[in-house]
Amino acid sequence: MTDAIVTQGLSKRYGGWRRNGSRPPALDGLDLRVPAGGITGLLGPNGAGKTTLVRILLGLARATGGGATVLGRDVRRESLAIRRDVAFVPEARSLFGWMRVANLVAGVAALSSRWDAAYAALLIKRWQIDERARLRELSHGTRSRLFLLLALARRAPLLVLDEPTTGLDPATVEDALSELTCAAADGATILLVTHRLDEVERICDHVVLLGSGRCVLESDLDELRASWRVIEVAGHASPDQMRRWTEVGAVVPFGEHVRLLVRTDPEAVVDRVRLLGGTVIHVRALTLREIYLASTPTSLADAARNDLA
Repeated sequence: MTDAIVTQGLSKRYGGWRRNGSRPPALDGLDLRVPAGGITGLLGPNGAGKTTLVRILLGLARATGGGATVLGRDVRRESLAIRRDVAFVPEARSLFGWMRVANLVAGVAALSSRWDAAYAALLIKRWQIDERARLRELSHGTRSRLFLLLALARRAPLLVLDEPTTGLDPATVEDALSELTCAAADGATILLVTHRLDEVERICDHVVLLGSGRCVLESDLDELRASWRVIEVAGHASPDQMRRWTEVGAVVPFGEHVRLLVRTDPEAVVDRVRLLGGTVIHVRALTLREIYLASTPTSLADAARNDLA
């Protein structure tokens, strides 16, 4: 198995109407893959379809059209088997407030065939989680540590983590990212749903960007950073003409110059600029944040252009 998660034409439409017509689909023919092993960052603005995708993958919602497999299993027919092999950290850390931490840990352990009790005890001590405390007494950060501990100690082949470091102090974030890296090195596949681009840059091997229910971008992270460039141009090259080039993601005015956000083959763009009589001032790589903004549709793309100008 080369891919842990595959979707083909996956669609989800919710009922209801807006003043200007029907609601747009939450997922709109989504095709993507998450490679087995390593860490994939799932990115996208609010409303891009990330939460809907996760719910469908875990059998918590049913797709309107298309299909998906998780660990080689069909999400419609084998959702129970999928959930046995997936450790999930939801964004909403809702808990049974009356329960004590020790009872919750024991309950999850009893349902987990691969539970690593020694590892769980190590994280409880290191992350200073009081096993005697009732869940309603836990701070937001402690809840996040507890959910992450429960996911990691299951030693599941697939971890789906929705904003897992929310509320953690900087030292615990560092430790948590290190544990995720170790889990991936031991063979686990991790799908990290997050807005924290710095964390994606540090630990992810692969990145998927959703926009309006579609896959806007999917790539190995190193290849992605190697392919995108900002090219600053002066002279008489035509911005309108450059906007039509397929390699160019955006043309950003910058004083008397323009900046081209180039997503493939920057060398060919440089040659073409010079043929048009333009002068290339400099070429530099983009950060993941810049690539994300430049690739995000509609209003956020405009923000990206302003940000890079």
